[in-house]
Amino acid sequence: AKSIISKLLERDISKRLGSKKFNDIKAHDFFRKMDWAGLLERRMKPPSDMLLEDPDNFYELELEHA
Repeated sequence: AKSIISKLLERDISKRLGSKKFNDIKAHDFFRKMDWAGLLERRMKPPSDMLLEDPDNFYELELEHA
């Protein structure tokens, strides 16, 4: 995670990850297991199946989900 964050926060825009092509970000090792087609087609399941009574009320989240 440290690698992608530092590359996304590069001060020099010409060297910043994704400044030329978004596919550069998708190709980074951090996303190597990402199913981009599944994401676009909304076939991917969320990492948690928790449901909030009020989606705008984040105080309902338990510490294990935070």
